[in-house]
This record gives sequence, C-alpha cells and structure tokens, in this order.
Amino acid sequence: MQKEKGISTLVGIVVIIVIAVVAFGGVFAYQYFTAQTQPVVQTQQNQNIENKASIIEGISIEKPNLVVKGQNLSKVKIYFVPTGTGIDPETASRIENAVKQSDNNGEQVWTYQYPQDLLVTNIFAKGFDSKDNLIGKVNIPLMTNDLFEALYGINTTDQTAGWKTYTNAQYGFEMKYPTNWVIYKENSEIGEHSVFLGPEANYVKNIRTEESGCSVILAVFNNSEKLSLSDWLAKNDMWNQKPVKGITNIKINGAEGIKYEGTDYGMGGVTPIGFDSHVLFSKNDKIIDILTLDKCTDKTNTDKINFTFKFTK
Repeated sequence: MQKEKGISTLVGIVVIIVIAVVAFGGVFAYQYFTAQTQPVVQTQQNQNIENKASIIEGISIEKPNLVVKGQNLSKVKIYFVPTGTGIDPETASRIENAVKQSDNNGEQVWTYQYPQDLLVTNIFAKGFDSKDNLIGKVNIPLMTNDLFEALYGINTTDQTAGWKTYTNAQYGFEMKYPTNWVIYKENSEIGEHSVFLGPEANYVKNIRTEESGCSVILAVFNNSEKLSLSDWLAKNDMWNQKPVKGITNIKINGAEGIKYEGTDYGMGGVTPIGFDSHVLFSKNDKIIDILTLDKCTDKTNTDKINFTFKFTK
C-alpha cells in the first residue's frame, strides 16, 4: 500500500507540472503572437492611408477657369504652350499651379483662371501625389470653335461676319480673311495648289509678305495613300520644318484636324529662326495645310482665320 501511495503521489506531481507547463506556454504563445500581429495590422492600416490611390481624371473649361478633376492629389500644375514658340510641351514656358477648390472624401476639383493675354497651341495638366511623384497627365481633348471662344472670349462667327471669303470649288473648301488683307498670289508653287494671303499694306509696299511680314499660306497636298494626318505628317516634310512641336487635335466647323508648330529655318537656312503654326485637314486623298508665319504678331487674328475654315462639299 505504501508503494502504491508513493506512485500516486508521483503521478499527481507530474500531472501538476504538465498542466503548469501547458498553461505557461499558452500564455507565452498568446503574448508572442499578439505582440507580432498588432504592429503588422497597424502598419497595414498606415499603408492604406498613405497609399490611397491618387488619380488625375481630366481637364476642361468652365469659363473663365480651367478645371481639373482628380482624386487624392497633393498638387496640380497647368502647362501652357504658347502659339508660335515651338516650345516642347514638356518644358512649356508658362507653368501655373492650380488651386484646390473642393475635396470630398478624396474627390477633388482644382481650378486656374485662364490668362486672356496668352494664345496657346496646347494646354495640359499634371497631377502629383504627396511624395511629389507624377501621377499622370491630361490634355484639353480638342480645340474647337466653342473652346476658342471660351478661351479668348472671341466669337469667330460674329467677329468675322464682314470679312472677305476665299472659296475653292475644285477642292471644296472656303476660308475667311480680314477686309484689309488680300490674296496676293495663287498658283501651284507649293503642293498641288497654294494661296498666299496677307495684309494689303505689305502687298502695296511690294514686300514679299511670306518672307518679311505676316502671311497665311494655304496649300493642298496629295495623300494618295490616304494616311491619317499624324502618319502623313510623320512621313512628309513639305516645308522642311522638322522637328515639329505641340501637336493638338482640333475640330473646326465639323472638320477634324491637327495643329502643330513647325521649325522655321528661313530661306535655305540651317539655324532655326522661329516657329510657324500649321493646321492640317484631310479629305479624300488630299491634305489641306494652313500655315501661319511666325512673323504674324496678331495671333488672335490669324487664329480667327483658321477657325473660319470649312469644307463646302
């Protein structure tokens, strides 16, 4: 009996020790895993806050402002590429900071009042996150008659009502030009057909307007391959004006085209002396190119000429 009693006592002691070890281990394990898990959860929560998606959605005009919409942006910059400068859009000479007008749970509206003293060939905006990383870029989608009026406060229909009209029945288009301008030359000097327009004062003084003064040259080129405007421009350098800058989509009186700046090397020169403005349209197997020389200081007037272009058939 004494022997059995000793064994029972020993077994009881062992059981107590095992229970104690298991209990201690459970508490230790709980503390260990709790300590490991809590910081991870907190870190993930912090990352979710910091990494909430930043998006730049689009840019539009709500007169008199340019309006940029996006999400969780820390900064928005507006880039203006002035007409006739040929400046690379990525290094535009005029860059402005938009102002955040509203922020509704990350949904933001940013604005910048359009400068009325500036004529441009391209407008775009860039959005940045809290670490100043570039999130994206959005362009004004299309230059149109309505957009031209919104930007400059100019109604081309009203302000060109008394202008002269050049009509070309062969190629099916027309374009207006100011009353004090004249067509001083029309031939096949450039492309299949070319028309030279400029201020009458220059013509009267026997100035070769296309070289030394303001002039608009309208030229018709062959596009037998029926390439898109961008492909045709990439393949052809009819004016020896590459490289080109600031290509923008436009829509004028229903006709879709592109506008860009071409490098002006002068008469046979090799050093750039300026940048001429081009507007291209395509119809059937023809390309119509409206070139405005960089010597035209009244860009508003020459832009109004461009915005009177229309196909008549």
